[in-house]
Amino acid sequence: MENFDNPSFASDISSWSVESNVSGWTVTASRDASIFQDVAGSLKLAISAGVSGIGQRYRYGSTDFVPVVAGESYSWSAWTRKDHATDLFVRLAVDWYTSAGVYISTSVQSEPITNVSNTWYQTILTATAPVNAARAHISVDVYSGVASFGSTRNAWLDNVTPHAPQTRFIRSAVQDGDNWEYTPNTTDVPTFMQVWWDGYTFDGTVYSGGSLTT
Repeated sequence: MENFDNPSFASDISSWSVESNVSGWTVTASRDASIFQDVAGSLKLAISAGVSGIGQRYRYGSTDFVPVVAGESYSWSAWTRKDHATDLFVRLAVDWYTSAGVYISTSVQSEPITNVSNTWYQTILTATAPVNAARAHISVDVYSGVASFGSTRNAWLDNVTPHAPQTRFIRSAVQDGDNWEYTPNTTDVPTFMQVWWDGYTFDGTVYSGGSLTT
């Protein structure tokens, strides 16, 4: 499965930008060369909140798209960090689009978000591509647990990593004499890169054992 551009912020924060703002928040995005989880560098969001921001979401996302197949399950992990236990919560979100670039919906991580501060935490988002989805892109989703905070709070993101789909891919084969045949289509190869297939002749269905990412 392909990854987005610049997943580790090794030299800059290019290919990432603001997706949605929160009214009353002032946010400065930068590369932090001193605090990082993997290779040198991470995305840092410095946030000041002067008015109520409870329930509102600030999102900073990749501008790069990767191909997906509707109905398949996808996972991304990332390392997140914050400098206050309860003022900010950090999670992942993925936006789904059609092949024509029309927005469909957003899947947001629903697992419990850590209240630990100043510690790197690996977070994982798993979601199923909706009907008509052909492209997707990832973002970091930040929201507040308080109405406002008097000083700047910081959140970090690093090492965004895609993972092979957990479900097997099921395709219909065509009978040719005593054999069943399946030819990978144009969506199989770009999305899954390489797939091992097992065939069962009783129903003409082929099942993959999983994808091998490169």
